[in-house]
Amino acid sequence: MLQSVLSYFRFKNKETDCYKSVCGICDLRNLPKPSVVWCSECYEHLCKTCVDHHKFSRATKNHKTITNVEYNKLSPFTKNIRPFCEEHEDKYQMYCQNHESPCCRKCLLKDHRNCKDIHPLENIVQNVKSSSAFEDLEKSLEEMMKNITQIQENRLRYLFSIQKSKVDIENEIHHIRLQINKHLDQVQNKLIMQLNTEEDKVAEEIETFTESLKGKEKEIGELLTNVQHIKTCASDLQVFLSMKQIEKTVVPCEQYIQSLFKDRTLEQTIISCSINNKIKKISTRIQSFGKINISKKECNISLVNEREKQAQIMVDVSIDNCTLKLIQKMNNFGSKVTGCTILPSGKKLFCNFSPARLILVNIDGLIEKTISLETMSAFDVTHLDQDTVAVTSPVDSCITIVDLCRQDAIRTFKTHESCFGITLHDGHLVFCALNKGLQKLDLQNDNAITNVVTFNCSDESYVTSWHDQLYLADAKMKAVVCYNTSGEFKWKFELEETILGGISVDCHGNVMVASRNTSYIILISPKEAQYRHVLGWDDIQDSPLAIDYDKHTKSLLISCISGSAFLFIVEKNKCS
Repeated sequence: MLQSVLSYFRFKNKETDCYKSVCGICDLRNLPKPSVVWCSECYEHLCKTCVDHHKFSRATKNHKTITNVEYNKLSPFTKNIRPFCEEHEDKYQMYCQNHESPCCRKCLLKDHRNCKDIHPLENIVQNVKSSSAFEDLEKSLEEMMKNITQIQENRLRYLFSIQKSKVDIENEIHHIRLQINKHLDQVQNKLIMQLNTEEDKVAEEIETFTESLKGKEKEIGELLTNVQHIKTCASDLQVFLSMKQIEKTVVPCEQYIQSLFKDRTLEQTIISCSINNKIKKISTRIQSFGKINISKKECNISLVNEREKQAQIMVDVSIDNCTLKLIQKMNNFGSKVTGCTILPSGKKLFCNFSPARLILVNIDGLIEKTISLETMSAFDVTHLDQDTVAVTSPVDSCITIVDLCRQDAIRTFKTHESCFGITLHDGHLVFCALNKGLQKLDLQNDNAITNVVTFNCSDESYVTSWHDQLYLADAKMKAVVCYNTSGEFKWKFELEETILGGISVDCHGNVMVASRNTSYIILISPKEAQYRHVLGWDDIQDSPLAIDYDKHTKSLLISCISGSAFLFIVEKNKCS
């Protein structure tokens, strides 16, 4: 018995580094032997000897067993699922759909007597591993893993951006401090130079005056010496006549000295300094170098949810059920607005071609701010989040990332070719490149620009996206073309005698495109292979150029050639 116990504790699973279970049958015979397999139907571990009997027994020969290594891979809750009823200790044979519970024979008589939707358990679990429900569960878990990984990567990029912002702010503070120090040094040196100039001027005046006094001092000294000599050596007559002569010389000297006081020659120059009060109070009035502003903005993570996409694709909404209701009209945005977008906040942003600028319009339709761009042109715009947008510039062949709060460009990417329409898809900026086709800029990794599909793309082309589809409106091609994100051609819808403008897509894959020469908004149903005009000249008295559909508010923004803009609600469109 001691040897059996020792063999049990010494027997380890080398791959999982945990103890193996003993054979259930042998354990009942008080012969603990290490097991090698697990039978889920018997709910027993079996040793090598017992598994041989298990394979040939009529009752168990069809049972499927797994090795201990495979068994140890199962989660605890899966291991605890027994094929027997815990209440009656009888094997499960049926499954109640109403209660979603397996049942033994006694359960059927006791708890499920009135249940009608009961099926043999064998039929229910047959081919469950290859069932669509199991595949959906597996896909859902894989999608969640992808989403978690994506969120983690996003947080790491977010942490890096915060650290970069910290360094940028510190550099900005240091730069401003150097500018302040430089400016203070300049004004200090200027004041000291002025002080030195005044001091030199006064010193020069004193030296000049002192030199003139030395001449008078010498003259008076000679007279004084002469008087002393006369006093001791000369006769009275000589003294009298000499005195009269000296007096004539003394009078001008006395007048000279008196004149020094009368004409303020002896006034003293006092040098003082009045320090600027702003400088003196800088330590009391300026208590902070600045203010750290904290704001929130939406993340740009696109969660993977194939089931939701598939459900949306399967919804059948005919374009005949779509109508537009005008809710807002906006005027005087200029006659060169070639791009527009609805921001997550509900505000509208318009892109003026030349001069290059962005026009932000609030919810009430009033201009909130105008942001001038350093580029020579601005064709189309798409938002990255609530406060950041990307703008294409055909003349400068670049894409500019603009911060709407700071009203400044924060990054510029050279495209090497003239770029026109632009859209954001899955962390990439997809844009129309002149004569090159559709290209994409990777914002998440290395900012590399790669080709999506190559063709002779014309100028003033627009692009939009929906799920894994890209939709192109080429003015010269006179057609709407659909590709998947890998660049594979999906379909082409020709619209003769039309000069196409902006393009957008609703939440069911119906494509909206502006026709500049016919003044129509055209709604295309790829599924039904048909189109219809949902808006025309009679509705807005203008020719549409750029459009954007917001899937959350089901609203369509239209920018026209004359500079006016319209906001419509798309009704009878079962987006929700």
